[in-house]
Formats: sequence, C-alpha cells, structure tokens
Amino acid sequence: MKKRSTFLASLGMVLVLSLFLVACGDNGTGGNRGGEIDHDDPITALVPPHIAELINRAMPTAEQSEHDVIDGGTLRFALVAGTPFSGVLHPIWSMSADDSHLQTFFLGSMISVDDNFLLDPESTGDLVRTFEISEDGKMITFFLRDGLYWHDGPQVTTRDWLLAYEVLANPDSGTTRFGQQNSDRIVGIQDFRAGDADYIAGIRIIDDLTIEFEFDGVVPIRNTVFTFPLPYHIFADMPIEDMQDSRYVNTDAAIGFGPFKIDVIVPGESMTFTRNENYVFGAPILDGVEVRRISPDLIGPELEAGTVDVATAFQEASYNYFGHIDNVTFLKAPGWAWNTITFRVGYFDDAAGTAAIDPDAPMSDINLRLAMWKAIDMDLVSDSFFDGLRWSGSSPIPPIHQNFHNPNIERPPYSMDDAHALLDEAGYEWDAAEEWRTFPGTNDRLELTFTFAASAGNASAEGVLQYHIAQWRELGIYLNLREYEFASWGQLFTTEHDDIDWDVQINAWSSGTNPSPAGFFRPNQGFNRSRYTSARMTELLDRIDSEEAILDPEGYRIDAVWEFQEYVREQAIVIPTQYRFAFIPINNRVVDFEIVASPSPSRGWHLVGLTHEEPLRHGQ
Repeated sequence: MKKRSTFLASLGMVLVLSLFLVACGDNGTGGNRGGEIDHDDPITALVPPHIAELINRAMPTAEQSEHDVIDGGTLRFALVAGTPFSGVLHPIWSMSADDSHLQTFFLGSMISVDDNFLLDPESTGDLVRTFEISEDGKMITFFLRDGLYWHDGPQVTTRDWLLAYEVLANPDSGTTRFGQQNSDRIVGIQDFRAGDADYIAGIRIIDDLTIEFEFDGVVPIRNTVFTFPLPYHIFADMPIEDMQDSRYVNTDAAIGFGPFKIDVIVPGESMTFTRNENYVFGAPILDGVEVRRISPDLIGPELEAGTVDVATAFQEASYNYFGHIDNVTFLKAPGWAWNTITFRVGYFDDAAGTAAIDPDAPMSDINLRLAMWKAIDMDLVSDSFFDGLRWSGSSPIPPIHQNFHNPNIERPPYSMDDAHALLDEAGYEWDAAEEWRTFPGTNDRLELTFTFAASAGNASAEGVLQYHIAQWRELGIYLNLREYEFASWGQLFTTEHDDIDWDVQINAWSSGTNPSPAGFFRPNQGFNRSRYTSARMTELLDRIDSEEAILDPEGYRIDAVWEFQEYVREQAIVIPTQYRFAFIPINNRVVDFEIVASPSPSRGWHLVGLTHEEPLRHGQ
C-alpha cells in the first residue's frame, strides 16, 4: 500500500480529544449513572447492556413523593439550543424540534397512542374522544370531545380540522408537509391540490363533532399522525399565501386548546404560559410555565444552580461532569432521533415531481460511499464525545420501534485500511505528491462539498465535525465545508431549495410514531435529501404501506420493514450512525412526570406538580 500522511488525521484527533476534555471534565457520576436492567421493558433487548442499565423513565408520583405537592407554582423549562428558536407555532409550517417543544404546552394533544404507538380507541387525547375504522380499512371516523374550546373562546369543531387539510393541500400555503402520514392518500385531495376540485371529497363533516376521512386504499390508519386543526374563525378569510407569516403562527397571538395559554414571547429567546382554566380535563396543577433558551454549554451549571426544572436536552458529553448533582434526576429512554450521514446521488425533477438519479454525481459510486462509511469509527465517536450515552446505529428504524427495528442489521466494521483498499480497487488514484485522490480515469482531485449543521456553542458537535473531516482527509478526500445554523437547517434542503450544492451531509432525523420510512425515502418527498430513487426502493415502500401490511401488521408489515432496512444497508445512501436517548434532566421538586421518548410528560402537562416553591439546588 502506498504511504499516506496521517498528519491531518492526527491533528484532527488532537482537536477532537481537546474538545472532549473541555466538555466533559471528570467529577464522577453519582447515582444517576445507571442501575439494574429492567427486563420487563422489551426495548432493553435491542440496545447494548450499558445502555439498557441507564433506562429510567419516570419521576415519583405525588403519592410516592416524600413532600406534599404545592398549589400552583411555575415550572421553569429550558429549551436547550445554541441559536434562537424560530418560533413557528403551528405544525403545518414548523420544521424544528424546538418549535415542537413549545407547541406541546398550548396546542393540546389530538389523540393518544398505546404502547405500540398505535392510535388508541380509548383515547385520552384532548381533541378526539374515540374513533371507528371501517371493515375495509379505508375509512376512519373521529368523534371529537364536546366542551373543547380554543383559548380565545370558540368551540373546537370538525370545521377547524377540515380547514387544516385544505391549507396543507394548497400548494400556495408554503408548507412542505403535504404527502406525509398518508395525507396524499385521502380521496380527492390530489384533485383539490391541482385546482380541479373545490373540496376534498374524502373528508366529510357529519356534524360539529364527527368527521370521516376516506383513503384511496387500505393505509396504516392507526399509525397515521393527522394534521393539527386550524382555528376556522381566524384563518378562514385569510389569504392562503399570508397564513405562514401571520401573527397567529409566529407571535403570542397563536392559540390552541391545550393546558396552557401563551402569555408573552421574547422572539427566539423565551416564552411564558399561563394556566388554561377551561382546559377540557380540568385546570392544570401548575400556575404556568416559563421557557428560556439556554445554550448547551450552560445547561449543566443552570441545572446545578436550581434555575431549571426540565430541559429539552443535555449534552451527553457533559454528563460525566454533572451526572453527580443531587438536585436533578436524569430521565433516559431510547428516543426517536438518529444521526446519519447522507450522500446526495440525484436531484429533484420539478416537472416530474420526483427525485431522479444523477449518474455523474460524485456520490453515485457505492464504493466511495462504503469507503467513507468504513473510515468512521462510531464507537469511538460515541465514547469520546458523548460519554458512551449514544450508541452505534445500524438502520433508519430506531430501536424505539421495537417490533420493526431489525436487530440483524450490522454496520460495516471500522477499518481505514479496508476503506483505502476499496478506493484503490475502484480506481481513485492516490497522488503521492499532493496526498489527494483523483476521480477514476481523470486527474481531477476527489473534491466533495460537505454540509453540516449544529447549534452554536455545541463543543461536541464541533468535535464530531472535525473528526469526520480528519478521517475523510486521511482517505485523500478534499472537503469544501459549509456550516449552517441548526435553526434554519430543515428549510434549506427541501425540494424548493434543490439548487443548493452539496454532496455529503451529517444530520439527524426524528422518526415519530409511525414506523413507515416513506416520509424520508419516497422519491416525491422533500425529506428524501439524498434524492435516491429505484424501482426496488419504491417496491419496498409500497409493501410497507400496502393493504397486506395493514391487514397483517405483526407479520407481513414487519417482514417488509426488515427487508427495507437490509436494502438501505446494501445501498449505503443514508447511513445511520448513532441512536440517541431522550435524555431529560428533571429537578427533584417535579412529580408526575414520565417520558416515552420526548421531554413532555406522557400523561399530560396538566398533571405535573411541584413539591417546592423554587427549584432545588445542588447540595440543598
């Protein structure tokens, strides 16, 4: 093998380790570090033992607490982000997890799900009382709760829900969410979208509290997330093109029907909420909630000082330093999020409305993709930057989807030698003088545009970035780096921005409750950032959401999802790199807070209480 310089790779690792030491410290971990594995929790069999030991989902209930719950109080909630939140306050237009966190306080829930994330007929959701599915599996009828009111007074009705779909389907609305969660499968919605119909034939209002959705075939209705209602009394007469930027979507004028109402917004920095006395399940225990944006590098000291009750996230790399603090319990459960490397192999054909493969794209060569995959040691990344609190990913279906995650999928073992050998065999010649590779059959330097997004002040993310650069530089790949602010990341790589030049991305996804990967991989979806398409991919996606799969979800559908994961592994278009915890620090004065996979209490914000007037401080 030709001699290759490791100077830049070594330099990168020095920077990596320096960032790691700055972020972590070494003060012990205390009782938060882990305990016995709960073998009654089936997800423990799908994660490494050291991860299974850490799973801890719940704070004490009011009955279990050693202290009485106070009447009222204000919960202090930290939105952990290095850059200002965008503050888009309706799911039709919002694109970030930060905005979703803010929405949970005031929008209200729609319908609850059971332990398998299927819509629950015995719903405890705010909007839906129950539902019925037709015998042929093509229609669902929802029965809304009576006595549910928007924060400004009018009753929530089926007309609000229908309006949301009319906006979702209108191409002038500015949303990129049309087509997700089977919305494009509703009877007549494509005609409405094209302007060939004045109404959506498959959504029928029976009365103010009863509405039917009819699909063009059998779809996984109980896995479907239905679009959140829009207040008809506000938006019905508003021009469609004005809705996205209106004050009812972006300011304290936004309303919902949830347990709290928006009081004050400092754009990008903070929000305060007050108790909704007319909440459908009764007024919340808390008087209100104060939300502040706090930098990832400051959340540890803030938790220790007792200025925060709940945080949306916590840098795993800092856990070794702050895990010992005695005023906080770190709730941890495998989450929806997974990190990826995405390779762009095509473009979006606007005329056809679908992705198309570009055979001349640099990343169209699977040998190059596999070599870059083999050059990254994700176990090292997890241990060095995240204190072993992330773990190596293998498929785009994370373990939280216990029945659908394929445990037999394995990533290729890390080997820089094998990566070099792949490129040698594929004709990427090594230029010994310049220490770069060239594209096969040319003298052109192997040069790629690498895009990366991270919140400002996130030392771990910066270290991960530098590690990837160093490893790929060791392969002889020249990288043009483009960094983006995390807050704008989601909107930069949609079909509307397909002209942005990039070859490789590091990013993260959140899969949601539906195990179908169609939203990320179908060729007509903006979130299919690789722009990959093939007949085989389409066949597998069709099988996953086919009538056979819906009628046999525990057999046919699981088999189809497992086979899809094998195909994604073979093609190496989107490379799952890490799985992550929902890693939620909670001040010990908080009771009745249990998580599934997000920093929201699974039984509702209205039940959360406090045992002390102020958050507890470390050592108190």
